[in-house]
Amino acid sequence: MKILKLSALIATLLIGSTANAAIISDYSKSTAIADGWTVVYQGAYGSSFNYGSLLNSLSPASQVALASSADSNATTFDLFAGTSLSVLQTITGFNGTLLADGTYWYRNDQSVGFTPNGTIDQNSADVVGSGIGNADLSVAEADQRLSWHTGSNDMVTGGWRSGLNTWLNDDNTWQRYVLVRDGNSQAVPEPTSGALLGLGLAGLAALRRKSRA
Repeated sequence: MKILKLSALIATLLIGSTANAAIISDYSKSTAIADGWTVVYQGAYGSSFNYGSLLNSLSPASQVALASSADSNATTFDLFAGTSLSVLQTITGFNGTLLADGTYWYRNDQSVGFTPNGTIDQNSADVVGSGIGNADLSVAEADQRLSWHTGSNDMVTGGWRSGLNTWLNDDNTWQRYVLVRDGNSQAVPEPTSGALLGLGLAGLAALRRKSRA
């Protein structure tokens, strides 16, 4: 029985915390750096930038993440999700999404962003769960939606939402981020998980030796 319980604990530790586990809420910025992510764009929701040009400037093997934070001094990303560059370069149809790395992504001439399921309501950004859309889902689902307005020439022209925080189009406090990391990088366990895993394995070996005695 002790061996089974210890095995379950070790399995839990192995899961750790990764930057590829679909959509992450309140993801520590320092942990993101430790996980190999680098910010290549940061700007207020009320500003604009050329999203297409930015993506085209990145290495084809890059992993790319979209993220938000409540302000530039926040220690965590409010929402964070990453996938391959090729996914973010894919144009989806109006209200269409593309599933990759546990997240549904979209990009068209209305908005760009991600969602935890395949349902979005582009009016013109994804307004699901905001009270003005045609499809209102659970609060948990609405709270994991990132949507930025797009315009002509592949520009991101304003924000709309970060989770349940909406109408951010002209907000100069909320921040948008694009991050990249080497496509060969691997997500790592939480800082203490490696040490605990080593202790767990040693304990499991000791219990097995004891059970044979």
